Amino acid sequence: MQEATTAADTAAGALAEAAREALDSATGAGAASPEASGQALAAIAASAGMTEADVEAVLSVEGFDHDRAAAVIAASDLGDLRKTLLTTALAQAQGNPELLQLALDQTRGALGL
Repeated sequence: MQEATTAADTAAGALAEAAREALDSATGAGAASPEASGQALAAIAASAGMTEADVEAVLSVEGFDHDRAAAVIAASDLGDLRKTLLTTALAQAQGNPELLQLALDQTRGALGL
């Protein structure tokens, strides 16, 4: 039983890392400077008709709401393919907090947050 649990944990870790690398490559996610991040947050919040605090909450595991997160992504200036990849990744990760955090991190990176 212990071996199976260890194997499952190892597989989950490898899957999360592979997903992170695939999303980084597909979405062009990267770290933004604090100033650029603040400007991006303000612009995205305005485009999505939300406050900056709402956007921050929606793009967190604790406050995640797929429909609102999808609206944030749709309001961004990302290309259609990137929007689809991010929205799909969030939808598929909803039931797994670790994968959701990964998908949210990638989304925030792609949005310049």
